[in-house]
Order: sequence, then structure tokens, then C-alpha cells
Amino acid sequence: MHLFTAVLLRLIALYGLFSLEKHLATCYMGGYCSGPEFGETTRLNIRKLESEISPDAVALVDAIAPPDFVLNSALGASDGKPYDHLMREFRKHTDPRPDWWKDLSDFLEKNKARPSKL
Repeated sequence: MHLFTAVLLRLIALYGLFSLEKHLATCYMGGYCSGPEFGETTRLNIRKLESEISPDAVALVDAIAPPDFVLNSALGASDGKPYDHLMREFRKHTDPRPDWWKDLSDFLEKNKARPSKL
């Protein structure tokens, strides 16, 4: 069995168990299961599959996610350098300040909190 097939089978099993866990109350109320073991085993197997899939999580996301250039996001790049990309975007857009900026700056400077005399 290919590694790809094994990962997909674990992902399918995780989805099935997740869906089952979401409807555990219905299973118990309908008499399809009884006792706490069914719910506990379901949750235990979910945790087990999550830990088995976690090493492949980035590859799975990369396989289904749109490429970085489509998102055009400074933070969504897959190279692990979000701050570098964010700073590059900030530097790229050096628009002049709006007309009201000086008035606001003067107002804030004039009305800034003064240290207490207590």
C-alpha cells in the first residue's frame, strides 16, 4: 500500500469517527449502542488517528489549499516567514498621509495623559 493511500485511509476513518461522535446521542437514543464504552472508544480512536495524521498535516493542507500567489496574503505564505512578508507589504504601500493626519496628531499630543501627582 502506498504511503498516500494509507494517509487517505486514516483521513477517511477520522472523518467517519468525527461524524459518528457528533451524533453519539442519536446512536444511544436509537438503541444502536449502549454503555459508555462505545463513546469512549470512539473518542479514543479519534485521538489516536489525530496523532497518526499530525505528521502529514502540512502536506495534506498543501495538497488541498490554493497556492500562495492565489491567496495574495502576506501572512499565508508557506515558507514560514510571515513577518518578512508582512514588512515587505508595509514597505510596498507608502501612500502619503491623509490631510487630517496632522490635525489628529496635534490633538493627541496636546491631550495625552499627564502623569499623576499622587
